[in-house]
Amino acid sequence: MGKFKKPTGKRFIRALTKNNYEIKRYCEGSHVFLIHSSNKNSFAVVPNTTKTLKQGLLEGIRKDQMKISMEEFETILRDC
Repeated sequence: MGKFKKPTGKRFIRALTKNNYEIKRYCEGSHVFLIHSSNKNSFAVVPNTTKTLKQGLLEGIRKDQMKISMEEFETILRDC
């Protein structure tokens, strides 16, 4: 994942919506809950911030929430 510039929360949310994720709701506080349109088991809770997301947070979202491969995740990061 080192090839790409780490996205901000807002850019990552925008990239997810371009890749078949829909905003389900805005959580209490500053997070957004997104769910994949065809795979309901794939979701992401992303901070809605202009700060850069750290490597560990991105990896946790990919593995624990989205449950996708690194190649799929890199495709999403290209849209950031």
